[in-house]
Amino acid sequence: MSSKLIASVAALAVTSLVSSGVASISASNGNATLTLTGGSGFSGLSAAFSSAPGSPGQTADLLLDPATADVLARFEWFVRTPSFNQNIGLNSLPEINGTTSSGTIAVAGTNSGPTVSPGGTDRYDFVVTTRLTDGSTPGVGTVVSTVTITSNAGNAAGTRAFQLFNQYSPNVSGSGSAADTVLLNANSGLAKATFTDGSTSDYAEYVAQSPTFFNVGSANLIGTGAANVLLSPVNTGASGAQTYAASQWTFNLAAGQSATASVAFSYNVAAAIPEPTALLGLAALPMVLRRRSK
Repeated sequence: MSSKLIASVAALAVTSLVSSGVASISASNGNATLTLTGGSGFSGLSAAFSSAPGSPGQTADLLLDPATADVLARFEWFVRTPSFNQNIGLNSLPEINGTTSSGTIAVAGTNSGPTVSPGGTDRYDFVVTTRLTDGSTPGVGTVVSTVTITSNAGNAAGTRAFQLFNQYSPNVSGSGSAADTVLLNANSGLAKATFTDGSTSDYAEYVAQSPTFFNVGSANLIGTGAANVLLSPVNTGASGAQTYAASQWTFNLAAGQSATASVAFSYNVAAAIPEPTALLGLAALPMVLRRRSK
């Protein structure tokens, strides 16, 4: 991604603000529209940052062209800390806000604010930027999502392990299409899964930047209890009505330190994660949006 594009993204005006009672949050680019849809939890963000790992139902929609079938079933981020030994959605915080601008959904949150109970020791702040890019031809599109998590400066001395999880499940040729097949292709530094449709030549790709663990399967890969939910068994592939790819990162952070996790998924084009400098530009956007919303 060019520096010119990053500058244009950072300059975008906020077009909508997510608050309690909003059922969903959407962003559009070209002919494509990404919607993170509602459920239980904090307003419309419960879909993208689900508070119930593995809960049934559709949690996101992606239309690559007007009046086409939805090609996205699930897209979710979760977090785990030592003192709260469960995998929970990033929406499960009292203080969180989300904004949309052209092609970008930006979310900032904290479990360190004044409305948070004083109990607990693993305080953190996070920003999530999810950017949609429409392809040059019908049926083509890419989404890049980046989370930056910061161990709150008020935490006690020493490091603590923060774990981030991401899960993705496509409808390769649209809702109700034939069963999909997913294949794992991992190498050093980049984990990749390729999804193919059972009746067409359509495909989707999912990549994660340097995850600690990575896996694919035909069922939900993220539970609530296990600390390393993607470690075993490692599947080389799977087929089914709904197939998944998921990533996990473990970051040992001292107070004030930050770490970033990034994923990308695409349809009928290779998925790629931007260079680190571009990711830093996108990750800074929610901070700007958050200050403007106060």
